[in-house]
Amino acid sequence: MKIASILENQTTEKRIAITPEIVKKYLSLGIEVSLCENYASHLGIKDDEYKDLGVSILKDEKEIISNADLIVQLGLPDDNKCSLIKENHTLIGILNPYNNKNKIEDLVKEGVITKEKLNEIVDRTRNGGAEIVKFLKTGSAFYAPAAAGVQMAESYLKNEKKTLPCAAYLDGEYGIKELYVGVPVVIGSQGIEKVIELKLDEEEKKYFDISIAAVKDLFEAAKKIDPSLS
Repeated sequence: MKIASILENQTTEKRIAITPEIVKKYLSLGIEVSLCENYASHLGIKDDEYKDLGVSILKDEKEIISNADLIVQLGLPDDNKCSLIKENHTLIGILNPYNNKNKIEDLVKEGVITKEKLNEIVDRTRNGGAEIVKFLKTGSAFYAPAAAGVQMAESYLKNEKKTLPCAAYLDGEYGIKELYVGVPVVIGSQGIEKVIELKLDEEEKKYFDISIAAVKDLFEAAKKIDPSLS
Protein backbone atom coordinates (compact mmCIF):
# COMPACT_ATOMS: atom_id res chain seq x y z
CA MET A 1 0.00 0.00 0.00
CA LYS A 2 1.10 3.55 -0.72
CA ILE A 3 0.12 6.42 1.60
CA ALA A 4 0.64 10.06 0.65
CA SER A 5 0.01 13.54 1.98
CA ILE A 6 0.31 16.97 0.36
CA LEU A 7 0.55 20.49 1.75
CA GLU A 8 -2.33 21.75 3.86
CA ASN A 9 -3.78 25.23 3.45
CA GLN A 10 -1.37 26.74 5.96
CA THR A 11 -3.41 29.92 6.42
CA THR A 12 -5.98 27.80 8.29
CA GLU A 13 -4.13 24.60 9.23
CA LYS A 14 -0.66 24.50 10.76
CA ARG A 15 -0.75 20.84 11.75
CA ILE A 16 0.36 17.93 9.57
CA ALA A 17 -1.21 14.53 9.03
CA ILE A 18 2.03 12.52 8.86
CA THR A 19 4.78 13.17 11.40
CA PRO A 20 8.17 11.38 11.44
CA GLU A 21 6.94 9.18 14.29
CA ILE A 22 3.87 8.16 12.29
CA VAL A 23 6.11 7.42 9.30
CA LYS A 24 8.03 4.87 11.39
CA LYS A 25 4.79 3.04 12.17
CA TYR A 26 3.69 3.01 8.53
CA LEU A 27 7.06 1.73 7.31
CA SER A 28 7.11 -1.00 9.96
CA LEU A 29 3.90 -2.30 8.39
CA GLY A 30 5.45 -2.36 4.94
CA ILE A 31 3.58 0.74 3.77
CA GLU A 32 5.27 3.17 1.36
CA VAL A 33 5.00 6.89 2.19
CA SER A 34 5.21 9.86 -0.19
CA LEU A 35 5.12 13.53 0.79
CA CYS A 36 5.48 16.80 -1.10
CA GLU A 37 8.49 19.07 -0.74
CA ASN A 38 8.63 21.26 2.40
CA TYR A 39 5.77 19.22 3.85
CA ALA A 40 6.53 20.15 7.45
CA SER A 41 9.17 22.87 7.08
CA HIS A 42 6.87 25.42 8.78
CA LEU A 43 7.14 23.24 11.91
CA GLY A 44 10.92 23.03 11.70
CA ILE A 45 10.91 19.48 10.29
CA LYS A 46 13.16 19.28 7.24
CA ASP A 47 12.60 17.02 4.24
CA ASP A 48 15.88 15.24 5.01
CA GLU A 49 14.44 13.97 8.27
CA TYR A 50 11.72 12.22 6.29
CA LYS A 51 14.13 11.04 3.59
CA ASP A 52 16.40 9.46 6.20
CA LEU A 53 13.44 7.35 7.31
CA GLY A 54 12.75 6.18 3.74
CA VAL A 55 10.02 8.60 2.65
CA SER A 56 9.76 9.66 -1.01
CA ILE A 57 9.79 13.47 -1.25
CA LEU A 58 8.32 14.72 -4.54
CA LYS A 59 7.68 18.14 -6.10
CA ASP A 60 4.62 17.29 -8.17
CA GLU A 61 1.44 16.97 -6.09
CA LYS A 62 -0.34 15.42 -9.09
CA GLU A 63 2.23 12.63 -9.17
CA ILE A 64 1.95 12.12 -5.40
CA ILE A 65 -1.84 11.78 -5.52
CA SER A 66 -1.92 9.68 -8.70
CA ASN A 67 0.48 7.07 -7.30
CA ALA A 68 -1.15 6.80 -3.86
CA ASP A 69 -3.73 4.30 -2.66
CA LEU A 70 -4.57 6.40 0.37
CA ILE A 71 -4.30 10.19 0.78
CA VAL A 72 -4.23 11.45 4.35
CA GLN A 73 -5.01 15.12 5.06
CA LEU A 74 -6.29 17.17 7.97
CA GLY A 75 -8.32 19.57 5.84
CA LEU A 76 -10.15 18.89 2.60
CA PRO A 77 -7.94 19.73 -0.41
CA ASP A 78 -9.24 22.40 -2.79
CA ASP A 79 -11.31 21.42 -5.83
CA ASN A 80 -8.30 21.37 -8.18
CA LYS A 81 -6.50 18.86 -5.97
CA CYS A 82 -9.65 16.86 -5.25
CA SER A 83 -10.16 16.46 -9.01
CA LEU A 84 -6.90 14.50 -9.12
CA ILE A 85 -8.36 11.81 -6.87
CA LYS A 86 -9.60 8.93 -9.01
CA GLU A 87 -11.87 5.94 -8.47
CA ASN A 88 -10.50 3.43 -5.94
CA HIS A 89 -8.46 6.19 -4.26
CA THR A 90 -9.29 6.79 -0.60
CA LEU A 91 -9.09 10.24 0.99
CA ILE A 92 -9.04 10.52 4.77
CA GLY A 93 -9.58 14.06 6.02
CA ILE A 94 -11.90 16.44 7.81
CA LEU A 95 -14.98 17.87 6.15
CA ASN A 96 -15.61 21.17 7.91
CA PRO A 97 -19.40 21.66 7.77
CA TYR A 98 -19.00 25.41 7.33
CA ASN A 99 -15.92 25.80 5.14
CA ASN A 100 -16.89 22.79 3.01
CA LYS A 101 -20.67 23.20 3.00
CA ASN A 102 -20.98 23.21 -0.81
CA LYS A 103 -18.76 20.14 -1.08
CA ILE A 104 -20.91 18.26 1.45
CA GLU A 105 -24.07 19.17 -0.50
CA ASP A 106 -22.40 17.89 -3.68
CA LEU A 107 -21.56 14.60 -1.97
CA VAL A 108 -25.21 14.20 -0.96
CA LYS A 109 -26.41 14.93 -4.50
CA GLU A 110 -23.90 12.44 -5.92
CA GLY A 111 -25.09 9.77 -3.51
CA VAL A 112 -21.70 9.44 -1.81
CA ILE A 113 -23.37 10.04 1.55
CA THR A 114 -27.00 10.37 2.57
CA LYS A 115 -28.63 13.21 4.47
CA GLU A 116 -29.65 10.68 7.12
CA LYS A 117 -26.04 9.59 7.61
CA LEU A 118 -24.96 13.22 7.96
CA ASN A 119 -27.61 13.73 10.64
CA GLU A 120 -26.31 10.65 12.45
CA ILE A 121 -22.82 12.17 12.45
CA VAL A 122 -24.20 15.45 13.86
CA ASP A 123 -26.10 13.60 16.60
CA ARG A 124 -23.09 11.50 17.55
CA THR A 125 -20.91 14.62 17.73
CA ARG A 126 -23.51 16.37 19.86
CA ASN A 127 -23.76 13.42 22.25
CA GLY A 128 -20.05 12.53 22.19
CA GLY A 129 -19.49 13.53 25.81
CA ALA A 130 -22.21 11.19 27.03
CA GLU A 131 -20.79 8.39 24.89
CA ILE A 132 -17.32 8.79 26.47
CA VAL A 133 -18.81 8.81 29.98
CA LYS A 134 -20.74 5.64 29.14
CA PHE A 135 -17.65 3.71 28.07
CA LEU A 136 -15.04 5.05 30.48
CA LYS A 137 -17.41 5.24 33.44
CA THR A 138 -15.05 7.23 35.70
CA GLY A 139 -12.50 9.93 35.05
CA SER A 140 -13.84 10.81 31.61
CA ALA A 141 -15.50 14.11 32.41
CA PHE A 142 -12.21 16.02 32.56
CA TYR A 143 -10.56 14.70 29.39
CA ALA A 144 -12.29 16.80 26.72
CA PRO A 145 -12.13 20.11 28.68
CA ALA A 146 -8.46 19.46 29.48
CA ALA A 147 -7.61 18.68 25.85
CA ALA A 148 -9.45 21.81 24.70
CA GLY A 149 -7.66 23.90 27.32
CA VAL A 150 -4.28 22.63 26.10
CA GLN A 151 -5.16 23.55 22.50
CA MET A 152 -6.15 27.08 23.51
CA ALA A 153 -3.07 27.54 25.69
CA GLU A 154 -0.73 26.36 22.92
CA SER A 155 -2.35 28.66 20.38
CA TYR A 156 -1.93 31.59 22.79
CA LEU A 157 1.62 30.83 23.95
CA LYS A 158 2.93 29.97 20.47
CA ASN A 159 0.85 32.60 18.64
CA GLU A 160 -0.50 29.84 16.37
CA LYS A 161 -3.66 31.81 15.53
CA LYS A 162 -5.74 28.64 15.46
CA THR A 163 -9.48 28.81 14.89
CA LEU A 164 -11.05 27.10 17.89
CA PRO A 165 -14.49 26.96 19.51
CA CYS A 166 -14.44 29.06 22.65
CA ALA A 167 -16.77 30.84 25.08
CA ALA A 168 -16.13 34.41 23.94
CA TYR A 169 -17.55 37.76 25.07
CA LEU A 170 -19.69 39.05 22.22
CA ASP A 171 -20.12 42.75 21.55
CA GLY A 172 -22.48 42.78 18.60
CA GLU A 173 -21.23 39.69 16.79
CA TYR A 174 -24.10 37.40 15.77
CA GLY A 175 -26.41 40.19 16.98
CA ILE A 176 -25.52 39.40 20.62
CA LYS A 177 -24.11 41.86 23.15
CA GLU A 178 -22.62 41.52 26.63
CA LEU A 179 -22.80 37.73 26.77
CA TYR A 180 -20.26 34.91 26.70
CA VAL A 181 -21.22 32.49 23.94
CA GLY A 182 -19.56 29.45 22.38
CA VAL A 183 -18.39 30.57 18.93
CA PRO A 184 -15.35 29.97 16.69
CA VAL A 185 -12.53 32.40 17.40
CA VAL A 186 -8.92 32.97 16.38
CA ILE A 187 -6.56 32.64 19.36
CA GLY A 188 -3.09 34.16 19.18
CA SER A 189 -0.61 35.96 21.42
CA GLN A 190 -3.21 38.69 22.11
CA GLY A 191 -5.79 36.16 23.31
CA ILE A 192 -9.01 36.09 21.33
CA GLU A 193 -7.97 38.15 18.32
CA LYS A 194 -11.05 37.65 16.17
CA VAL A 195 -14.55 36.24 16.46
CA ILE A 196 -15.43 34.26 13.33
CA GLU A 197 -18.97 35.12 12.29
CA LEU A 198 -20.41 32.20 10.33
CA LYS A 199 -23.34 32.66 7.99
CA LEU A 200 -26.06 30.55 9.59
CA ASP A 201 -28.96 29.11 7.63
CA GLU A 202 -32.49 29.14 9.04
CA GLU A 203 -32.18 25.84 10.91
CA GLU A 204 -28.74 26.68 12.31
CA LYS A 205 -30.00 30.10 13.47
CA LYS A 206 -32.90 28.41 15.25
CA TYR A 207 -30.59 26.16 17.27
CA PHE A 208 -28.18 29.04 17.90
CA ASP A 209 -31.02 31.11 19.36
CA ILE A 210 -32.04 28.18 21.57
CA SER A 211 -28.47 28.03 22.85
CA ILE A 212 -28.42 31.79 23.51
CA ALA A 213 -31.69 31.56 25.46
CA ALA A 214 -30.24 28.75 27.59
CA VAL A 215 -27.13 30.82 28.38
CA LYS A 216 -29.26 33.83 29.34
CA ASP A 217 -31.47 31.68 31.60
CA LEU A 218 -28.40 30.22 33.27
CA PHE A 219 -26.93 33.67 33.83
CA GLU A 220 -30.17 34.94 35.37
CA ALA A 221 -30.21 31.95 37.71
CA ALA A 222 -26.59 32.63 38.68
CA LYS A 223 -27.41 36.27 39.49
CA LYS A 224 -30.11 35.13 41.92
CA ILE A 225 -27.52 33.00 43.70
CA ASP A 226 -24.87 35.73 43.65
CA PRO A 227 -26.33 39.26 43.27
CA SER A 228 -22.81 40.66 42.74
CA LEU A 229 -22.97 39.26 39.19
CA SER A 230 -25.66 41.80 38.26
